[in-house]
Amino acid sequence: MKNMSNNNRLIDLIDNLPNDILLKCANYICLPPSSLLKEIEHYGNIKKSLKYLKIYDINTLYIIHYKLLKKWYYIYAKNMINEFEGEHEAVITLVSSYNLKNEMEKEIIYFIKKLMMIIPSNIVNNIVMRYKYNHTL
Repeated sequence: MKNMSNNNRLIDLIDNLPNDILLKCANYICLPPSSLLKEIEHYGNIKKSLKYLKIYDINTLYIIHYKLLKKWYYIYAKNMINEFEGEHEAVITLVSSYNLKNEMEKEIIYFIKKLMMIIPSNIVNNIVMRYKYNHTL
């Protein structure tokens, strides 16, 4: 209760400061750029999907990568959509070159996360969460 009254006193003190002092104080407050705020919001929207990536098997991750990459091409590079399968196969070849299963999973998740941060969150969640019923966190 005492803390609440201290907060109220502080708010009252700030409210009663002259405008010139408030404006001077505002010069020292740094707000993040709106692009960073949007990125943070996007991350919050896909956070649950990111957690599921860690429990999916490698074949499910390949499917998710394929679908996200196809969606990325459809949204951002429609005129080059016929190239997405070649790019997907190149990523799979790269990932398959790793010897250990956990290294392969980490690498494909890296590529998936890059796509997830670009594609709208509702699309990402629809694709990634489609496979959650076969897995539990």
